[in-house]
Amino acid sequence: MKLKLLGFLLLFIHSLCYAQDTTFSTVYKNYEYVDDITANDSAIFCAGYSFQTKINDGNACDAYLLSYDKTNLKLNWSLKVSDAHTNRISSLLYHNNKLYALVTQGKIVNLNEDVHLSLFVLNLNGEIEQKIPFGASFFTPSDMKITGNILNFAFQVSSSKRYSTSDLSTVVVTYNLATKKTIRKKVTTYYPRPKKILQSKGNLYVMGIYIHPDAPNLIVSKKGVISEIRLNAPKTEYFIDSYIKGNKLTIVAVFPGVYGDLNCYLKYYYINTVTNAITSKIIPYKTMRWDEIRFDTYSLGSSIWLIEKELKTKKLKYILLGDTGKILKSFPIKDDDGYKQNFIFEDNLLIKASNGRISIIKY
Repeated sequence: MKLKLLGFLLLFIHSLCYAQDTTFSTVYKNYEYVDDITANDSAIFCAGYSFQTKINDGNACDAYLLSYDKTNLKLNWSLKVSDAHTNRISSLLYHNNKLYALVTQGKIVNLNEDVHLSLFVLNLNGEIEQKIPFGASFFTPSDMKITGNILNFAFQVSSSKRYSTSDLSTVVVTYNLATKKTIRKKVTTYYPRPKKILQSKGNLYVMGIYIHPDAPNLIVSKKGVISEIRLNAPKTEYFIDSYIKGNKLTIVAVFPGVYGDLNCYLKYYYINTVTNAITSKIIPYKTMRWDEIRFDTYSLGSSIWLIEKELKTKKLKYILLGDTGKILKSFPIKDDDGYKQNFIFEDNLLIKASNGRISIIKY
């Protein structure tokens, strides 16, 4: 009798766990790839692009901005941006019932780029209300942040239309949404493509996709004055994510290994934003029991969600990583290779775009 009761209890628990893993999914519509997603309480907004264009030369692409109902993934509206040979919406931000999109348009062929960057301001019906041009650009811009009426982001410019690190500069933009005034600060020192910008106490911090040794790695703007910080990395590391709490800026990076050096590690840099003092912490992948990690992340306060492959099983997991390297939460990834994911975590809800589908998972 006890065995029967135990069996029933286990079956009930299994059914309960399965019921909590409810998935809604829909295939990409008109677009093949996704650059960014964001959401509000009722909708998911997705920026995608497709190489299936009228020009169809293998380089031309059209951009799409789409809104999906958050409860059932029904398509609310779709906006196509196809004015130019190349069209990409690289960064999305929802704020105060408006959508902000950084749009790159022009022509890109192999290593040659002749493009310009604009900020599109849209209402929640998908109608463009403003287009603010920022001039010539190179590659994709960073993400955006808004505090009050101030919107910030960073992007690269080049003195040449052909890729060369010696020609690249970084521009840090402050745009006032109320007055429509733009302040641009140009940094001529070479930096890798900007990935993330942070705002704190009126100051700005810009981080690129790589952390190179023997080079500045962090752009800081305090009261409009630009300075640079070197993290003194021993080798080229990959920037993963960052966040600020109080006077502590935390930068999370990895060394994923290269031919001849497979000593992969996770690294934390802690920067005092008042004194610029830097401390760091290295955790080998083997200590974390990782085989590898993916570079797509989602920051949540003083922690980040990322994707790791387990060392022993080779299975993929989403993990929530605290600010000292402790794993706070985790759950397995199903039917996905974990590459090129855009995802958002909200309480027990995962919204992701990958492998040709937009999905909502309750975990």
